[in-house]
Amino acid sequence: MSLSSLAIGASATVGKNSEEDANIIDFVEASWGLKMTLFPIQKIILKAHYGLELDGVETFKISDWRRQDWEEHTEKSYLKKLYDEGRCNIGEVIPGKQRREMILSIGRRSGKCVTGDTLIPTSRGLVRLDSLGDSSLGGLEYQPLSELILQEGGNTARTAFFYNGGIKKTKKMRTSSGFELEGTPNHRIKVLDSDFNISWKYLADIKEEDLACLNRKRGLFPDSCVSLVEYKSDLSMKDKLPDILNEDLAEFLGVLVGDGTWSSSSRVEVTVAEEGFKSDVCKKMVSLFGKVSVSSFSSGCYRVSCYSKELRLFLHRLGWGIQTPLLDKSIPHVILKSPRSVVCAFFRGLFETDGYIRGFNSVTKKHKREVVYYSSSPLLLKESQILLMNLGVLTTRRWKERKGKKNREGFISLKGSDSYLVFLRDIGFISQKKRDIAKALFDRLKVRVDHSDSSSPKGFGSFLKSRGVSIRSHSPSFAKLGQILKGDLSDDLREKILKILDLSYFFDKVISVEDSENHVYDLNVPEGSMFVGNCFTNHNTTISACIAAYETYKLIKKDDPQKYYGLPSSNNIQIISVATDKDQAGLLYQEVSGHYRNCAFFGPYTANNTLSYARFQTPSDVTKYGRYIENADAKATLKVTFRSCVAKGLRGAGNICVILDEVAHFTETGQSGAEEVYNAVVPSTSAYSPKDPINPTKPVGEVEGRIILISSPLGKQGLFYKLFNIGMQGGGASSNMLCVQAPTWEVNPTVPAEEFEKHYLKNAAVFFTEYGGKFTDRTRGWIEKEEDLLACVDPNLKERKRAPARKPHFIGIDLGLVGDGTAIAIGHLEEDKIVLDLVTQIKAGEGDFADRDRLDFDDVADWIFGYTRKFYVSEGLFDQWAGIPLEQALSKRGLGQMRSEHMTKNKTSDMYQNFKSLMWDKKISLYDNQNVEEKGHAPYILELFELQAHVHSKHVVTVEAPQVQGKHDDMADALIRMVWVASRNFGKQKYFANGSGGNTLSISGKGFATSPKLRGRANSSPQRSSPRNNKHSLRNRILGKRK
Repeated sequence: MSLSSLAIGASATVGKNSEEDANIIDFVEASWGLKMTLFPIQKIILKAHYGLELDGVETFKISDWRRQDWEEHTEKSYLKKLYDEGRCNIGEVIPGKQRREMILSIGRRSGKCVTGDTLIPTSRGLVRLDSLGDSSLGGLEYQPLSELILQEGGNTARTAFFYNGGIKKTKKMRTSSGFELEGTPNHRIKVLDSDFNISWKYLADIKEEDLACLNRKRGLFPDSCVSLVEYKSDLSMKDKLPDILNEDLAEFLGVLVGDGTWSSSSRVEVTVAEEGFKSDVCKKMVSLFGKVSVSSFSSGCYRVSCYSKELRLFLHRLGWGIQTPLLDKSIPHVILKSPRSVVCAFFRGLFETDGYIRGFNSVTKKHKREVVYYSSSPLLLKESQILLMNLGVLTTRRWKERKGKKNREGFISLKGSDSYLVFLRDIGFISQKKRDIAKALFDRLKVRVDHSDSSSPKGFGSFLKSRGVSIRSHSPSFAKLGQILKGDLSDDLREKILKILDLSYFFDKVISVEDSENHVYDLNVPEGSMFVGNCFTNHNTTISACIAAYETYKLIKKDDPQKYYGLPSSNNIQIISVATDKDQAGLLYQEVSGHYRNCAFFGPYTANNTLSYARFQTPSDVTKYGRYIENADAKATLKVTFRSCVAKGLRGAGNICVILDEVAHFTETGQSGAEEVYNAVVPSTSAYSPKDPINPTKPVGEVEGRIILISSPLGKQGLFYKLFNIGMQGGGASSNMLCVQAPTWEVNPTVPAEEFEKHYLKNAAVFFTEYGGKFTDRTRGWIEKEEDLLACVDPNLKERKRAPARKPHFIGIDLGLVGDGTAIAIGHLEEDKIVLDLVTQIKAGEGDFADRDRLDFDDVADWIFGYTRKFYVSEGLFDQWAGIPLEQALSKRGLGQMRSEHMTKNKTSDMYQNFKSLMWDKKISLYDNQNVEEKGHAPYILELFELQAHVHSKHVVTVEAPQVQGKHDDMADALIRMVWVASRNFGKQKYFANGSGGNTLSISGKGFATSPKLRGRANSSPQRSSPRNNKHSLRNRILGKRK
């Protein structure tokens, strides 16, 4: 046996023989186990499931969702409370009595987040939010993180967790000074209200003209310079390169970012147009790198270079990227992690290049201060504005058109005397000419009163005047406010003025708020809430993942679990988790596989892993087949599988533990229902009882197979509700069941009341179902009676892949590039009915786009164009949020008949009501699967059945998919839009055609495709549009006959 085999074997033996009696709580929280900290309610649920004695001494607190009424409980008293309130089927835990079937109705998660490019001031410098944890789509949702970050007013606090929120709908706001923030609608920012009080406001409620409060106090910077050893360790010239990023190198990096040649991989080169600056750059390059060469290429212009591939690679690693396009230039990452003085040096070099300063004009004899930096890179300007703000320098960011050039150019300019003083004192310029102007300007400013031109919010002067203060200015300066404070003021007015002065906010007007979609993140900061947001919340997968990992641990500890359960030695034993869709299954897999990686116990037994399952060897497998790490053919009989809810392929023996995640929502399009999945995977769990070693058919203990159904509820319906009721009714059927209903605010005490309030005020019934975990009747389907919709199904109608060239069609489009799919619905008019031909969709990560994380506009446009070659499309409609890019992409393909429209709440309500009216009047003909009993309904019909309606007023109804993971309304939205467009054409066009034959098309009312403006351009693809050649008859042009 090799030494490596001996070492692995020894490790396995230690892992197997240690911690023999570990229960699930020990396993989850111990340093040798998962190293997790459970919330009290999570711990109680797991103890009750596994029959572990509850603690009756140590206390914890819970509250209502408002965080007003607090109760103190022990584990025992809390379980009794649940039982007394009808939220649990047991009031105490009998030690040793395991309840192998758990039905957990738990409130959904809630998160308010911002996008990953948000820059966060930390003790390590200014860092992107998404760099603080595993930011991938498959990354763990909650990740421990201890990071010192800056809070409001210059205070600091340490984070507890990093939150990976996945792809979410977002709001993107921009202020008049160019500051931007993109986050989920329930993310809050501080604003100044009409009474000049500072308050929190959700992004969903932010409107143009709102005054956002920006913190202008100086930020947090590291104490020491960035070490550069790791960036040069493999270079032959490493001894000639700096060991740390000091001010000299930072200043030179600023020059390179501004005027350096980014495209070269073999030289470091700067273009200069001033003799004095050329001399400065040469000296800097020699002092840093020991050599320099200079060449002139036009009158007064020079190239200052240092030829070295290794030097260029070194600077590339620091963030001056090789081949970076000019439009994508950014601040080097090492600068963002540097001390304040180093950051100032970088800006000194940057502003020397494409920046300028204006002070005293010797011609006009007037002073006009101005410090501006120009760039064509939006990212560089955005990062510079935020990093300068962290230095205490306020700027305005703008874009302007460049005459005769395609690219736009932007700039940042200093704003306010305070900003000029800080910039001129701590940053300044390199060249003597600019330094002289800066000194004169600084000397003039420094004698002025601090905050002399820092102004209060617009209208504050009028507000003070209405309170009896004698003042002229509409927006008095901070200096003037200081004088007012010396007068006789009421306590509340004095407090209001002091608050505005003390916090030193910059009040910036919001100029735009847009809907968007992005990957979002957040940080949990226990000490204070004045940061990105206290949105760290619990998700159901925490309990599921702990159970999956613990059950794997238990099987390995049995040495030979097949023998223990009386199974053939070659049989696989499987732990299976089924989720609403493959994305949710992947999230659970990522969390569980993270536990496997981080727990040393599993290392010696780990075999092959894929994206959907993990295999492990038992000690018996190692003895019989050898160790997998040495022989990839060695058998591994333990399998942990993660699947979406498709019953086909799930059925069969071997499942010892079944976890159904979000089971109440197992009605996803193309998937299987909860009962079907349950019946496929659960029966085999009853076979797992310990057997007599001599007679493997004889049970010698209770069944140990486990069934975990965990979900937020979806009304009083379905398998989840049925099983929960069986458990709560008591009797023999529930003797092995544990039923618990736990709201989010109890399971996770860190979620603040503000997070819940918005959802409660929106719809209390929905709130208590989704966040309270209650089974209520609030879920009202938009289609009240399924038979109303099914009455529109024509049994003779089938999905069509193409149609006759002469038959005009209408198309509805619902765009989704990430997360959601892009769906289209195509239909036509026949007599007085709208006939559906096709509803289909594409999605990143599936089908032809299986290897893609997101679609782009050209993907969508090409896909739609393909269908216009099969259907003669006369008109199409999509949401205006897609904006110009989709319109341009469609227009390039000759699809000018596709129009966008702003889908307001009222407009969308009208469209859905229009569909329902036509449905009731049977003016719509739909297709369905031919064998519904076997195949189920068509995916788009299932989606229509699941739509939820929320009544806002007598005339406005919001219709959308259930707000749970895996639910969509893409196909429904596309269908509703197609029907809307088609119904607008009732009475304009009459069609008399027999299938693909050649009967006559009669047009009444407005002519169709006869206008020269329409012919051959605004109908469909060139292959299906009207030919322009004059030798063709008018009849053929009208019919759109193909060449």
